[in-house]
Amino acid sequence: MKQKILEGHNKRQIEALTHLDGPALILSGPGSGKTEVVACRYLYLLNSRKMSSEEVLVLTLSPRAAFEVKNRIFTLSAGACQSNDDFNNNFKNLKIDTFQTICCRILRDEIKEMGFGENFIIYSEEDRFGLIRSILKEFKIHEALFRGIAARISNLKVEMVGHEEFLANGGGFGFEEKLAKVYMRYQSELQKNNCLDQDDLIMYTVNLFQEHESVLKKWQNKISQIMVDDFQDINPAQYSFIKYIGKQSGNVFITADDDQGILGFRGARLEHINRFKEDFTSTRVIRFEQSYRCTPYILEAAGAVIGGNPGPHKKKLESDRNFDKHKPQYFCGGTETDEASYIAHTVRELFLKGSYAYRDFGLLYRMSTQLRSLEKALRDEGIPYYVHAAYPLYRKSEVKDAIAYAKMVMNPDDSVSFGRIINSPPRGIGVSTLAKMIDSARKDGVSLFNAFKKTSSVKKSQAKVKKLIDLVIRTRKSYKDAGKVIDVVLNKSGYMKWLSGEKDADVRLANIKMLIEEASGLNLHEFLDYVALFSEDNEVKNADAVSLMTVYEAQGLEFPVVYMAGLEEGLLPHSHARQQDNGKAIEEERRLLYVGMTRARDVLYLTGAAKRRFYTRIQLQEPSRFLKDLSEELCCTVRHASSANGSADFHVLPKKPKKIGRQIQFSVGVRVKHITWGNGVVRDLAGQGDSAKVTVNFPSVGIKCLSLKFANLEVI
Repeated sequence: MKQKILEGHNKRQIEALTHLDGPALILSGPGSGKTEVVACRYLYLLNSRKMSSEEVLVLTLSPRAAFEVKNRIFTLSAGACQSNDDFNNNFKNLKIDTFQTICCRILRDEIKEMGFGENFIIYSEEDRFGLIRSILKEFKIHEALFRGIAARISNLKVEMVGHEEFLANGGGFGFEEKLAKVYMRYQSELQKNNCLDQDDLIMYTVNLFQEHESVLKKWQNKISQIMVDDFQDINPAQYSFIKYIGKQSGNVFITADDDQGILGFRGARLEHINRFKEDFTSTRVIRFEQSYRCTPYILEAAGAVIGGNPGPHKKKLESDRNFDKHKPQYFCGGTETDEASYIAHTVRELFLKGSYAYRDFGLLYRMSTQLRSLEKALRDEGIPYYVHAAYPLYRKSEVKDAIAYAKMVMNPDDSVSFGRIINSPPRGIGVSTLAKMIDSARKDGVSLFNAFKKTSSVKKSQAKVKKLIDLVIRTRKSYKDAGKVIDVVLNKSGYMKWLSGEKDADVRLANIKMLIEEASGLNLHEFLDYVALFSEDNEVKNADAVSLMTVYEAQGLEFPVVYMAGLEEGLLPHSHARQQDNGKAIEEERRLLYVGMTRARDVLYLTGAAKRRFYTRIQLQEPSRFLKDLSEELCCTVRHASSANGSADFHVLPKKPKKIGRQIQFSVGVRVKHITWGNGVVRDLAGQGDSAKVTVNFPSVGIKCLSLKFANLEVI
């Protein structure tokens, strides 16, 4: 088995696979096989050291990345699996997951040491925003600031700055003072509600290790090997977790590419790569510089872009691909509509050639505001597409209600969830009554659930709430299966009966049924942890459709054909990055473009627009500064928009004809006439002399590959 695992790997990969003792840093370029090596090394450890799967910890930054590692392990050992459930049924007790998921598992066992109950709820982003907005309203701070304040609190947590420390050291005056008050109240409400947000999962686990050495030793003894994927994008809290859990054994194996670090806005620091070598002495550094994904043209173009960034870990990447037919192409449309039409047109053209299925196309963009024109152009061409986004089932209001009911059964102190379901179905609790109860709960230092539970009111509406409270308590005692809990509580609360009389009842009831099916077989905390930590992770559909996603969502993916849309100043690089004067933000934007370009296996298109509508105004756009790094040798330029009317066409700029022997070579983009098929446009050229061939797109018959010697084409 060990020898079989090593088969098919290059020298550097085998060196990494067989390095089992001591720390290792794998500096890996895009498409260099790092995920495959992580999966193979996992199996190699289990076979050569006779280790249990519980002793090996693999940490990733997204559930999708964790699933990819699991799937490759399963494929190598038994056969492909179709889902996490399928894999977990075959491989029990695996520790291959995100930082948040692993920390959640630890806290389920140990959180009593931190003053929380083990039935804690993990807040979604929507829950977090709702709580912060209610606090801002209480403090009479403008509610529109909630996103910025939520981001600041998140950044403080990933920096391991707790609310008490921030209040003591960073309160200051003005906005910082208000932020400190909101942060303090936010954490107080979370603890009162027995809830954590996703940043708390890692911060509290690190605090647990710092304050309780016996707990740290327990987990250090459980885990003897650690692997971390995409180390370049970890934040300080995640680094602290790795350092604590891995310091005893020293067997920490990380993969990193400083050219692909794009999560600086979430607190990630490239400096952690150098710090790792300092904290884990005698680190073995292995370079993966052989790319198995990109063609040489794409690799050279991406290398020219990223070469504009400084960096201590420069890599000289080489491609083993022979598919070198297409240079990357750059097109600048007159408007975003022209840009989108060009993209849709070329997708359609490549599809009709028979070279690629629609699922082979990845359309990447920087901001969601770009989506409207891109979607319209694809619809106009009749091209199926899929927008890469959160699992849509969990966005439905009725599903959110059902999950809130489930959260209440697991943790009645969750005031955010209680506030959501108290009038779903309507129970006659008015806004003023609810506000009074919230205020009473705050003054008494209890949850909203307990405030209603203690009230002596005999009003009909409050009697209905008392029935709801009794139902939550009874269901909590009687049922453990998550599917059964949701089914029982929704039916007995009257929610299903009420929903059946609402608009689109059949569809909404079907969504509830689908949710119950997904929850069945899991205990309540397993299901709710899944909803909080996995449901918002993006997955790529297997349907034959073009994938649309942000560049951030594309990290770790690859497509035969990739479009990078919106290469303009203000989009990529983003306007916020241009406003920062330290240069770090621009460097990250350059890495973002590099990540997007290196998602392409065969064909890469770079596009932009001369004018773009931003909300209600049209703005003149400058091409992205990063395009200056791409010479004509690396990237073919497509005709720019007419400055007169902002329109553009699809044709590649004609180039000066070149002689091949005694023949004149036709230029790509030149219009020609054939005696039988009529007018067409030259799309490609190959060969020399008598063997020279030209590919022409004729509207009457489609794509034809012709011998120049016999075609008798006339330039028009």
